[in-house]
Amino acid sequence: MHGDYANYPGLRDFIGKMNREHGFNVAFLEQTFSRVKRDQAALTKVGAPAEGQGWRAYRPIFLTEERIRGGVDFWNRHAPLLDAASRQYGVDIEYIVAIIGVETQYGKNTGRTMYCRH
Repeated sequence: MHGDYANYPGLRDFIGKMNREHGFNVAFLEQTFSRVKRDQAALTKVGAPAEGQGWRAYRPIFLTEERIRGGVDFWNRHAPLLDAASRQYGVDIEYIVAIIGVETQYGKNTGRTMYCRH
């Protein structure tokens, strides 16, 4: 492994855990993480989120007819995938759909920074 995280102390433990608990191939994970580069701007953003208000401030933004319709449409279009993810990760579909709605407006906003390349 030769990327920024090749010598990260917790990476070996993480790879071992993902192999033991979820059956990931060790060589695949090593190859994947060998391409990971540290993005200080992303780490800074994650460490200091701009949001700091309570639910009352966000409720009128997120509970609109448009977002509710978008959520229902998204759920209907992606029901099999959402069901599979819900079963695999043990998270209720309602939460998955809500988080996708809050974070991306159901795919309308995916941000300007790409953190993962396939």
